[in-house]
Amino acid sequence: MEIRELRDRFNELNDMEVDFTEIDEFQEKVYSLEQDVFDAINQVAPHKNRDLTRLVNDISELKNQNDFYNADDELDRLFPNGQDDG
Repeated sequence: MEIRELRDRFNELNDMEVDFTEIDEFQEKVYSLEQDVFDAINQVAPHKNRDLTRLVNDISELKNQNDFYNADDELDRLFPNGQDDG
């Protein structure tokens, strides 16, 4: 898949106004795009990885803006000092 196509998919998702009833579908599309970008990183010449890495960062920011579940953040919330006190 071309980098331009991946960027276009990102822009389409980024421009969406998602309401609560559509969040699952939106998240699936974002995760699918993210996986396609990771696959592309493994297939392109190293000099093109910069554009793909930038896209990974943009996807990460989109996920943060839309409160995607993050296992690491959840562990930090449950165990602020990094361990179970029990």
